[in-house]
Amino acid sequence: MYSSGNNVALKIDEFGIENNTQAKSYFISWSEISTFEIGHFRTRQIYIKPINPNHFSRKKYFGLYFTSKPELLWIDSEMIDIKRDELINILNRKLHNYNKKSNNNSVKTNQS
Repeated sequence: MYSSGNNVALKIDEFGIENNTQAKSYFISWSEISTFEIGHFRTRQIYIKPINPNHFSRKKYFGLYFTSKPELLWIDSEMIDIKRDELINILNRKLHNYNKKSNNNSVKTNQS
């Protein structure tokens, strides 16, 4: 868990990520995550790139999409008591471990 003051801003566990750094809290499971991206718009935010982006709605402003990436999938690293580069390493490691475990489980199932 990573906090912002007294509040939990980001919870990472074996099931996925609960992101409380945006206006609306959101949970995304590891199975829905493709990768993590940084460097968008010169911000300190981390984008959670989903496997299927069509499952996540985008906000329209004045009839136009402000961004091509859904608002809920941004982690605002400025709200968390950890450096962005350290957080991105943790997220990538957790996703890698999930994918490795998931692949091992599918191999065992296929061999049965």
